[in-house]
Amino acid sequence: MPRRTPTSPAITPVSCLAFTTRLFLGDALSGLGIALVLLISAVAAGPVHGAGAIGLFVGDSDTLACVRALAELDITDTEIRIFTDEDIRRPDFEAFVRNMDVAVVDIMQSQPSGWLLEKRAIIKPDARIYAVRRSSRTDAFSDAGFKMDRTVRAYFDYTSAVNIANMIRFLAHRDLGVDTPHAPPMTPPENGLYHPDAPVIFPDMAAYAQWYRSSGRYREGALWNLTVIFPTSTLDGKKAPVDALIHAYESTGINTVTWMRAAKDWEKTLGRLVSSPPLADNLGSITGFAFKFSSIFTVDLLPVLQ
Repeated sequence: MPRRTPTSPAITPVSCLAFTTRLFLGDALSGLGIALVLLISAVAAGPVHGAGAIGLFVGDSDTLACVRALAELDITDTEIRIFTDEDIRRPDFEAFVRNMDVAVVDIMQSQPSGWLLEKRAIIKPDARIYAVRRSSRTDAFSDAGFKMDRTVRAYFDYTSAVNIANMIRFLAHRDLGVDTPHAPPMTPPENGLYHPDAPVIFPDMAAYAQWYRSSGRYREGALWNLTVIFPTSTLDGKKAPVDALIHAYESTGINTVTWMRAAKDWEKTLGRLVSSPPLADNLGSITGFAFKFSSIFTVDLLPVLQ
């Protein structure tokens, strides 16, 4: 793959680079499973000098946010790498794991988290290994010494480039002693209502319906579709399928609303949404991007839908 230089306003390409950050990605970005090398240097404010190595072990869908996050960083002398399941077979993968100081591991992905769990003994005893998200093996990771840090997990709950960048700064500051500022985790509105063309994420159906009518999208007498998504489905690099579906529904005369489903009490929130205007009398369909991990249609909800 040809070398690429990021063009973020926070960094400037120069001929003599202060440091190199190597990102090892799988097919999700490169299509070739080879190394993508980003060479970046800090601007006038000056680089923040650190030391050590940080590894991000993530799924394909989060690599874009991670790449964009690294383009925003100004931490030098710190090696930061991104790995997906495709990279396990790389000869330098194990070498990095043996020497890394900090790791963030998405345990919802079967790999590379499974490899790291199996090979836990080769990781330096003093390395800080953080598990984010959950899986059926959460207890096994915890028993193996993977840390369930509340702050790190909060950053990774909403994998925007801004959150990933601040997570790295936070870890570099706390675990590697790097003097770098970091913002707290950013979270989306709980149970927000989304539309790709709206200026904001709406807190409730009344506010959404008011905007929807004023935008000229509302079709009088038409049925509504409720699309259920995870909040991360609205992030750059992940939202294209949702946006395309919303526009497709509207092109056929169907009114749409998309609910960013929160993990807590989502059954009650769904019941409240479909029982209130305008969905109460005009709900035609429910489309789910967030039905994978549980049955959203409980026995208690059946009378509401009927």
